[in-house]
Amino acid sequence: ILTKGIQVDSASLGEEVCAAIIEAANYPTPAVFCPPIATFKEATGAKTEDLANGVALSVECDSNPSASLARLSVILGPPTVVAASGGMWTNPDTGEVEPKLHLHWRLNEPTRDKADHERLYIARLRATRIVGADATGVPLVHPFRWPGSWHRKGKPPRLATIVSKTENEIELTDALELLKAALPADDSAH
Repeated sequence: ILTKGIQVDSASLGEEVCAAIIEAANYPTPAVFCPPIATFKEATGAKTEDLANGVALSVECDSNPSASLARLSVILGPPTVVAASGGMWTNPDTGEVEPKLHLHWRLNEPTRDKADHERLYIARLRATRIVGADATGVPLVHPFRWPGSWHRKGKPPRLATIVSKTENEIELTDALELLKAALPADDSAH
């Protein structure tokens, strides 16, 4: 497994990211380039306690991806970035195949402390529950495959791509309330 911290303020950030993508793509066994969508206090730790900034409300839509995108867009507005992860989902009722999606709403203000990190976690949990998304994507430190990297779990390998992007940003307090209102009455997601 490849793990390497890259400084956000590095003068060679782009080159370092590209080198990590190339290394993952050429790794002898299937591997992915999937850093967390967050920043960390140090380059050597990516656990929750190492988190410096939460920057996005992210949802991993591995089933019903198009319907999940539509539902959450009604609630939160269009995502800042919709990425096709390279995985494919087959609708069990129709047999239709569609790309699995990662949805990211950039926060207008990053979370910087434990209390705000917890609020972002709750927002991700609520969004995940509303659409039945993959709950492994709820933790703020969960890695997501980045566009431009290869999904090598299946055959043939598929490139993760950006499906759409906007300048939309969300305010965390507003998002929390909108998501709470959209939860089914019997759901207790905080």
